Amino acid sequence: MISANRSWLLYCRQADTLPYWMGGTVGSCRSRPCLLFYVILVELALNVMGCEMDGIATLLKALEGVLEVEVVSDECRHCIEEIELHFENTAFLPISNLGIRCVLARDEVWVMLKDRQFRPPPRPTVYMVEELKEGNAPEDQMFTVEDRTFLILGEEVLPGSTKIPENARRIGDGFVFFPERRSSPKTPSYFLIPPIAFQELDDVNGEFHITHVVSVSPSALADQYIRTALGFPPDDTCATILIGFDHL
Repeated sequence: MISANRSWLLYCRQADTLPYWMGGTVGSCRSRPCLLFYVILVELALNVMGCEMDGIATLLKALEGVLEVEVVSDECRHCIEEIELHFENTAFLPISNLGIRCVLARDEVWVMLKDRQFRPPPRPTVYMVEELKEGNAPEDQMFTVEDRTFLILGEEVLPGSTKIPENARRIGDGFVFFPERRSSPKTPSYFLIPPIAFQELDDVNGEFHITHVVSVSPSALADQYIRTALGFPPDDTCATILIGFDHL
């Protein structure tokens, strides 16, 4: 976006024209002082945005356990989306990566490579759910993402978690299931990867003029693509996290 705007500024300087949306007419010319006023305003806005993006990069790189930080290009976004869609359509178990779609829909998408020193997520990163289209459930048994409400039938057990209900059935060491919550065997249920808050950016969103911050862990196939595309090392002890946010 910034590079495109800079190209537009270069065109304005060379042609000395004022775009129609700034009050001109097609092919019209304006005095150089008037044009330069708008050019300066746009350049100032771009410089401020550039400084804010530099600040975000510095903040992320300073977090414990973060090894690499990069901006995700539009081409890379498209490839990640295609990989995740293929993964959903071919997975052995029904799964929806709603989190990846929320992240990729944001104005900016960044990726971090992190090791095991990075903090744990603030909530489970995988659930088994059914969508609640009517009725209700206890607040601790449901969550909402972008106007869609989900009933929690199972969830990931985070390391050190002690809030596991007694009636939960364990599936291995890292997942629990709540069969009594199912509304009906006819209601579709599936695994859901939700968007996850990213507190470090939420805490400074006003300073950087950003909003709607979300993060997600990509699938193994998308993780491999990201590492190859951005030159990250193929280290099995590390993982990538995608972060998306909108500009205010």
